[in-house]
Amino acid sequence: MTAREYAISGIRSNVKRRPDGWGYIHPLTGLVYCADCGGKLYVHRITNGRDRPMYVCGNYTKTFTTANSGCPSAHRISAETLMNLVGETLRAVVKYSLEDKETFKKAVCEKLSVQQSDEVKSKKKRLGTVKKRLADLEVLQHKIYEDNALGKLPDKRYAEMSAAYDKEQTEFDELQNIVEQFTDSSERADKFVELVKRYEHFNEITTPMLNELVEKIVVHERDRKGATDTTQAVEIYLTYIGDFLPPEEEIAPAILAAQEAERLKKETTKDRLHRNYLHRKETGKQQEYDQKYAERRKEIRAAHQAALFADGAVLGAVCTSGKSRGASTFGKLTDRNKNI
Repeated sequence: MTAREYAISGIRSNVKRRPDGWGYIHPLTGLVYCADCGGKLYVHRITNGRDRPMYVCGNYTKTFTTANSGCPSAHRISAETLMNLVGETLRAVVKYSLEDKETFKKAVCEKLSVQQSDEVKSKKKRLGTVKKRLADLEVLQHKIYEDNALGKLPDKRYAEMSAAYDKEQTEFDELQNIVEQFTDSSERADKFVELVKRYEHFNEITTPMLNELVEKIVVHERDRKGATDTTQAVEIYLTYIGDFLPPEEEIAPAILAAQEAERLKKETTKDRLHRNYLHRKETGKQQEYDQKYAERRKEIRAAHQAALFADGAVLGAVCTSGKSRGASTFGKLTDRNKNI
């Protein structure tokens, strides 16, 4: 065993594992991205001794500086909340697309046309330039091939010129793919409808279903960092149609006014509690409170973790069963863990 292998082995031997190895795979793993740095969000499962999966930006660092190219914010979001949001979105879009296909197609076309930003328009312009350039290069490619075959052009020089041609061909293909995803909006709507027909009456969200219907999920930071009861923007990009949402039903003005009043009331309460916290921190009262209950919190966390790992054999058996990697199993696990 090499020194590196021994070091890794030593690190892993100190990790308290669940009986199913490193834990079940969350159904949305690989689909969730950070809105600020573009990096992936990964699941952190154990929080304060409880199995409460949370997605956190993989590039987040508390010691963030502009020089270390990390992410200044965790973009933390509950995995259960995210799954519920994805489920609600899929149900709404599938229902809307199948109830009135023509209206759905029109709405998708309008949505995608709005997304044709200046950047996409510039790519269209660049696409025309590259296309003309490739036509000229194709003639040149035939000539240098003949020169190389006749010994007039060294192999090394021929390889360099061919590589340059291949590079421009790759750029053309990439630009064409980007432009096509906006120009073929009607066709993309049709493809989505055909795709969702098999899920018309789905009762549960499965991993294969997520992989087929969801392209990516982009998570923004909470509007009030550190707060559990706050708003947080999440963009769900669906296959073929992007971040499309059905039109919302109109809400009566009286209900809207009541909702806004409730929101303002909550925000006022949060501001007051935060000011009180800052005051306690300045006067040292908060530090006294934290020290007083630190040991008690540690005992509670240890008890929760002991219960979690004691029950891990059952969870491990579920996770390693035939459908353990599916979204439905994750739902059963989260329901079970609420009682731990």
